[in-house]
Amino acid sequence: MPQHKSAEKRAKQNLRKKNANLMVFNQFRSSIKNFEASLKEKDKEKIKLCLQKVNSLAFRAVKKGIIKKKGASRTISKLSRLIKS
Repeated sequence: MPQHKSAEKRAKQNLRKKNANLMVFNQFRSSIKNFEASLKEKDKEKIKLCLQKVNSLAFRAVKKGIIKKKGASRTISKLSRLIKS
């Protein structure tokens, strides 16, 4: 338990930030799953839209410091290679 008032405030702030970061990360992961589902359907328009969504959410997570830039780029690259095959 926090002993000081500032430590209590910091604990609350950390919890709020953790929840916000989890929400962004979960949106990113679910967008990847939606992309993979659209690949199975073979709908080219939906695939393109889903890849744009994944790209947007990946770099939003990078901007917030949730994932690293190279990791996001690697994920986008892997998914775009799946389109070509």
